[in-house]
Amino acid sequence: MKVSRVFNISLIIFPLFTLISVYLSNVALTITFATITFHFWLRAICGAIFSTIKLTGKERIFNVSDKELKLYEKLGVKNWKDKLPTYKPELFKERDLNKLYSNMLHSEFVHIAISFFSYTPLLLSIFWSYLHDSIIIFFITSVLASLLDMTFVIAQRYNRPRVKHLMSLIVEKHQKSTCKNN
Repeated sequence: MKVSRVFNISLIIFPLFTLISVYLSNVALTITFATITFHFWLRAICGAIFSTIKLTGKERIFNVSDKELKLYEKLGVKNWKDKLPTYKPELFKERDLNKLYSNMLHSEFVHIAISFFSYTPLLLSIFWSYLHDSIIIFFITSVLASLLDMTFVIAQRYNRPRVKHLMSLIVEKHQKSTCKNN
């Protein structure tokens, strides 16, 4: 089953589970399902909103240092990056390198935003006294959700410099062939 289909079904199923657990007056299940629902909907909303932003790759947030790349080598990103599920795999099978690069920028940006907003339930549990007893659930789900999204950010940050380098080689080759023809 495609990742997008499972994701879209989850957008419906988890809110239903939340409503059922409210009806059953089970606070722990309600909080758990509501938090899962939040994280699924957060991904859908961030994907829709942030993918429309114009990104060039020159934004400071997209700078990848040599130290960072060495860390990714130590983490073995090369071995697991292709195993990550993708909502729209066709975006990363793009033959046009400029489009691929743009898709990678948007994916990274969306996952950074999701990682940041993953802590919203934790913040709500701190400020909403009714939820203080459940703060550990919010802490665990927020941290795990954030870490999950950071794996996608790491994969993009590992791959993007390689695509950029390939793009520059193609431009360089094109410029050399143009100079020879003139």
